[in-house]
Amino acid sequence: IASGQVFLRPETGNDSGFDYTQVDQFSDITLINRSALEASSAQSGSVSVQGRNITLDNGSVILAETLPTASVNETTSGGQINLAASEQITLTDKSKNDPFLGAPPFVCIASQLSVGVARGANGPGGEVNLSAENLTINNGGKSSATTFGNGSAGQINVATREQINLIGGGAIGP
Repeated sequence: IASGQVFLRPETGNDSGFDYTQVDQFSDITLINRSALEASSAQSGSVSVQGRNITLDNGSVILAETLPTASVNETTSGGQINLAASEQITLTDKSKNDPFLGAPPFVCIASQLSVGVARGANGPGGEVNLSAENLTINNGGKSSATTFGNGSAGQINVATREQINLIGGGAIGP
């Protein structure tokens, strides 16, 4: 944060996290070079990121997949990925143009936000919730909701006040 204070909210059921009500100004948050935030589980884990500009670059990912449980018949619900930026959210992948990261034996992994249902899991996928002035997904970056198990893939919800830019293979969807 640029100014203010963040407090830890007390856990109530499955809901815990941070209280940003005393934050006056947020700073930029960047995940780069295959960084990962993952909350995939059979218990609906979630990831929430709040900042001025939020960027995922060079194969960085945020995942909240519904995973199988020990009991074959048990149904679970997917988690959430919540990104809230006061200015810009950007998913991009410059590694395809990097002579080192894009060269064999390295595989180019697109920067992405992903919710879904893994093979063997039962229940719906989660949600990707994006809120910003502008959203830019380019150079193969993507936001996806997929299913390989027994359940719906999940949802992608986008709220922008100005523009959504999908450029150079940027995608919202599977």
